[in-house]
Amino acid sequence: KGRPEPVDGVSLLALIENKMTERSLPIGFESRKQVSLTGNRYKIYSNDNGKTYLLFDLIDDPG
Repeated sequence: KGRPEPVDGVSLLALIENKMTERSLPIGFESRKQVSLTGNRYKIYSNDNGKTYLLFDLIDDPG
């Protein structure tokens, strides 16, 4: 009782103030059969529950 449980997360203030140049940690995503992990340069993605993966270079191939 008293204090709420801590919540994992990061401050978005630098992003909102347009001062964020790099992510401090990769961003993970999971929904239905899709999973991904996105860092500053690379993104790994699967749309079949991790049976196969695609790797994207976000700097050299941003499109």
